[in-house]
Amino acid sequence: MSVKNKTLSGICPFHNEKTSSFVIYPDEGKFHCFGCGEHGSYADFLIKTGVAADFKEAIKELHNIAGVPYGNDKKHNNNKKIALLFKDALKKNKSAMEYIKKRGISESSIEKFMLGYGVPTRELREGVPENLFSNRIIFPIIMGKEMYGFTGRSIDGTLPKYKNSPGLNKNKLLYGLFPQSVKSWGFIILVEGYIDAIMMHQYGFDNTAGVMGSSLSNEQIDLIKGYPVVLAFDGDKAGQEAAKKAAKDLLKMGVHAKIAELPDKKDPADIIAEGDDMASIIDNAIPAVEFLLKMAAD
Repeated sequence: MSVKNKTLSGICPFHNEKTSSFVIYPDEGKFHCFGCGEHGSYADFLIKTGVAADFKEAIKELHNIAGVPYGNDKKHNNNKKIALLFKDALKKNKSAMEYIKKRGISESSIEKFMLGYGVPTRELREGVPENLFSNRIIFPIIMGKEMYGFTGRSIDGTLPKYKNSPGLNKNKLLYGLFPQSVKSWGFIILVEGYIDAIMMHQYGFDNTAGVMGSSLSNEQIDLIKGYPVVLAFDGDKAGQEAAKKAAKDLLKMGVHAKIAELPDKKDPADIIAEGDDMASIIDNAIPAVEFLLKMAAD
C-alpha cells in the first residue's frame, strides 16, 4: 500500500487490475475501489474477503487485530482498564510527556481525560496489550461517565495521523461531553479537535466537546439538542468551511447557534497556549445567520 495525504492506496483484492484503484480511508474506517465499486467499513472488508462470516465476527476480529478486548457487556470496563495501562506508559515515556507538555496540557488534564501512550511493540511490557497505536498519544473517547474506545495520534509524522479502535463510530459521539457541565452553563461549545477540547476544559470551559475532526453529524447534534451551541472551529479556511456546514445543519435541526470567530490559522488550543483571551472570543460569538451572510459575501 502507498500513503498519500490521509489515505492508503493499492491493488484491489476484489478484481484483477494493474493500476491501484483501491483506497483506504483510515480516519473514517472505510475503503472504496474506484475500479469495481466495492466499498464499505473495515468490518465489511473482512466479511467480503471471507475472513469473517458476519458483522459480529468481523468486529471481534478487528478487536483482536487492535489488541483491544472484545465483549459487549464489559466493553466500557475493559476500555477503562486498558486506558490505565496506556496512561502508565505515558508517564514512563519522556518524549511522549514532552509532546504533551509542549501542547500546554497539564497534569490534571492528563488525569481527567486519561491520556496515554501506545508503546512501540519492542517496548511492550507484561500486561500491556499489543496494539495499533504504536508511538501514538492515546485519547480515550470519553463522553459522560462512559469510555467508548480510543484514538491514537501520531507524534513522529507516521501516517495516518489518527488511528481509531475497531468499531468506534465517532459520528455518534462528542469527545469530552459532560452533560452535567453543559446543563450548568446552559450552552455547549463545540471545537474540532481532541486537544482543543482538552485545553478548553483546562481553561475553564468544561461545557466544551470535540467533534473529533469530522463534520458535525446529525447524530452528534441529537446529543446536544435543547442547548444553544457556540461553534469554535479552527480559524483557517477548512475550519471556516466546516463551521459553515455545521451552522446550516444546526439551524436546520432547530438548534440556536453562534459562531466564535478565531484568528486566521489559529485553533482554540493555540489561542489558550499563547495566553490570549479565549473567553472574549466566546463572548463575542456572532449569530449563525450573520456568520453565514458574511461567508456568502466573501
